[in-house]
Amino acid sequence: MSEALNDVLRRQLPAGPHLTWQYFGIKWTPDDNGVGLRLTIAKHTINTILDTLGENDFVNIIAYSDYVSYSAGQGSLCNQAIMLITDGAMEDFQDVFEEFNWPDRRVRVFTYLIGREMTFADNVKWIACNNKGYYTHISTLADVQENVMEYLHVLSRPMVINHDRDIIWTEAYMDSVLFNTQAQSLLLMTSVAMPVFSKKEETLSHGILLGVVGTDVALRELIRLAPRYKLGIHGYAFLNTNNGYILSHPELRPLYKEGKKLKPKPNYNSVDLAEVEWEDKEEILRTAMVKGETGSLSLDVTTSVDKGRRVMFLRNEYSYTVLNNTPFSLGIVLTKGHGQYKFIGNVSVEEAVVDYLTGKEPDLDCDMELLSQALFDAVVTAPMEAYWTAIMLNTSRSFLTESDKQNIFTLDHFPVWYRRAAETPTGQFLYYLPRDDSRAIGVQMTLEMLESKFMETTAQAGRFFGEVDGSVMATLIRMGMFKRVPLFDYQAMCKMNLHSSNSARPLLSKRGDILQPCDTEYPSFLHEPSVKETNSLIKCGRMFVVQQVPDSNLLMLVVQADCDCSKQYPPITMEPQEVKYILPQCACECVCVSVCLCVCVCVCVQHIMPPVVRLCSQRREENNFLTAL
Repeated sequence: MSEALNDVLRRQLPAGPHLTWQYFGIKWTPDDNGVGLRLTIAKHTINTILDTLGENDFVNIIAYSDYVSYSAGQGSLCNQAIMLITDGAMEDFQDVFEEFNWPDRRVRVFTYLIGREMTFADNVKWIACNNKGYYTHISTLADVQENVMEYLHVLSRPMVINHDRDIIWTEAYMDSVLFNTQAQSLLLMTSVAMPVFSKKEETLSHGILLGVVGTDVALRELIRLAPRYKLGIHGYAFLNTNNGYILSHPELRPLYKEGKKLKPKPNYNSVDLAEVEWEDKEEILRTAMVKGETGSLSLDVTTSVDKGRRVMFLRNEYSYTVLNNTPFSLGIVLTKGHGQYKFIGNVSVEEAVVDYLTGKEPDLDCDMELLSQALFDAVVTAPMEAYWTAIMLNTSRSFLTESDKQNIFTLDHFPVWYRRAAETPTGQFLYYLPRDDSRAIGVQMTLEMLESKFMETTAQAGRFFGEVDGSVMATLIRMGMFKRVPLFDYQAMCKMNLHSSNSARPLLSKRGDILQPCDTEYPSFLHEPSVKETNSLIKCGRMFVVQQVPDSNLLMLVVQADCDCSKQYPPITMEPQEVKYILPQCACECVCVSVCLCVCVCVCVQHIMPPVVRLCSQRREENNFLTAL
């Protein structure tokens, strides 16, 4: 780790020729009686056990000191087990197990004896063997990986004997090989697997797990079963797990850019449904899908397009159902009104045209002029279609820019300008300019120069007007011509604030700003179409006139140019701001009834925590087991 200091030490040597030695030291505490080694082995054992668990497993961590502390909860009760990691037990606690776990022995107890000391090994082994568990001795770090896995064979025995074949679907994950080859369409994967057991008569009662058989499935291939072009302009389909995590969703962004490289976010496979469908404030949709229910509901949603720069208000219809034999649920979203009309016929459109032209169906009512124009276009553009298809299939060259890809139709993508035009009132034109940071939107000039300068300034279109002129934009918002709409991004990446008293940390940091997952809020601005024309005098002495261009989404704005109000009115930006969550402040007070019994009550700003009882006795280990069971 200290190799990063080499360059720093070399640079310091010419600056200080009097230096004889340069060194880097760390704080080290001597370890007495091997306690530190046993603690390290115990921690590694716990982490290895946790690595064998999946997202459907429920865990309670029990901490031992002068009193027992753990978080109570109840899982699915399929397999219940206690994993006891200890360096010895002075007794076997038979009376505790007789009262709470025998004779059914519903809770298995697996014991892990840590360290080289074998004095109390018999008691630790007795606890495991008399509670349908397994005893393991781990004396070194090298023993951890192999010995921890033994508990899986014990838990799998009933499945072998009962011929169970549970099919497991994993949560979403990112294939590193496909990621390095930039196969973005196959980026997120899920695996379906099932256990393989030995069926030999002589080993059947042993329940031997031979391995696992499975296959990988690209989530994009699953979602293509409900193509977006069939769901309308704003419609889409999504998948989530029975724990509420997103598998596939148009708003799921698993990657972020660090420098010039794309990297997976640390929480890319644990984005909750409530973080993308955040208008479901009561979590009615999420709760129903987690429970595997089938149903539908309607929600008024505020959605954004053009990477969050434009806002739209929609009424969405959600339909959802569970996918049989999987822990997944499918949701389909349709904007209200889509699907109200549908084409019903016994033949396809192509067959109908052929029948009409060949005279087989002379009674068909067709627009002959429109049909002739369509056929003419098909014939003329056929060579062009073949040419573009050949270029598209040539993967060795990329002729479409990122902006081009956003402005063409595909099976699962509608351009932004098309989506916005669909929500524009009938009879109006929509003017759309792709965002480009090197351009500016709006016109700021004297009326006399309007005609001569207008064509020159329109070449700078693209920037948000609030960044160009904060004084005018702030006044337009105050007058009601624009409305500020807050939007949220629960998949953002923010710069980490590094606060550390360690003076060596800046020396070890070679990279720039470190990014971490966060939540952000950013504004979008909605035009109020009822305000057709207005004018105002800003407090700094500046005048402007604004008028809506008829039958369009354009505004003509004329601003007094000889007055600078930038000092009084800073620019209004659409940059996201990190949401800071304030944790509840608590004050605790403890009342000791006796030397060994104290009751502590913590009162927080938002709620009162349940009392915590601290108990000590001569049989402290027995109380630990009693609480755990």
